[in-house]
Amino acid sequence: NQARRSYFATVGDRSVAEVADFYRAAFVEKGWTVQEVNETKPSEVRIDARRGQGSCNVLVQKQAQKVAIYVSIAGQV
Repeated sequence: NQARRSYFATVGDRSVAEVADFYRAAFVEKGWTVQEVNETKPSEVRIDARRGQGSCNVLVQKQAQKVAIYVSIAGQV
């Protein structure tokens, strides 16, 4: 039985690229392996990372005047 947690936040003073860069660097700093970064749209970046038996998916998305951040974590992290 894997635990799954989800989080949501918004920031108003950063770009999608800045937020995505922050998450990429933070994952590496905390010992995660960034498996995939999908930047197919300028208004959206998806990041998939793993550490041990855990996985994390981050969606960074431009919404009106804010940048929305959706984080989903599964497994033991």
